[in-house]
Amino acid sequence: MACALAFFLPGKLKCAVLRRWLNWDIAPSARIGFSFFVNVTGVHLSEGARIGHFNVFWNLRGLELGERSEIGQWNWITAAAALLRRHGNGVHGRLALGDNTSISSRHYLDCSGGITVGSFTVVAGVRTTFLTHQIDVNVASQTLLPVRVGDYCLVSSNVRVTPGSVVGDRCVLAMGAVVVGELTQPRMLYAGVPAKPVKELGDAAFFDRLNRFGGDAVWYDTEANS
Repeated sequence: MACALAFFLPGKLKCAVLRRWLNWDIAPSARIGFSFFVNVTGVHLSEGARIGHFNVFWNLRGLELGERSEIGQWNWITAAAALLRRHGNGVHGRLALGDNTSISSRHYLDCSGGITVGSFTVVAGVRTTFLTHQIDVNVASQTLLPVRVGDYCLVSSNVRVTPGSVVGDRCVLAMGAVVVGELTQPRMLYAGVPAKPVKELGDAAFFDRLNRFGGDAVWYDTEANS
């Protein structure tokens, strides 16, 4: 009920209500746009973290944004409550972003098995899908497998990340790539189905920058939500 009412409030007032009523840990400079939160616990937003408009967060056991990290707009970020009740442990049902990390807009993140994204990483473009649960045909049961993406990674549009996948630090996933297993060779472009290393990127400046990549002015009205 508190989340439903808070949806209509401006940024600073919304954060104050969520701190008081739900005990969410929201830093003074963090902001939340007009987004929906249903059955979400364990929220921690660090200084400068921002969540944009019209995202849906559903059944999460943890939502953590590092300093100056952001989630854009129209993202669908959920976990399967029934699976968490039957199989869940401490890492399941959680989304954790490091510092200066950006998830743009119109992506789907299934956090049932847990998703961890490192610092200075960008999930760019649109329609990338992270999946963390699947049907194991050998045992005829659902399984939860966490996904991890490292630091200074670039995930392009329409990437598919399968349950249990690991993307190492300083990797680029090309548009349309399907990630299966572990991609850990740094400074590498991965492409294809399934994704394979196709080009070394050497001294690309993206991997060593000191600032968050992107601009919140694209999706977040700071004045309207201050």
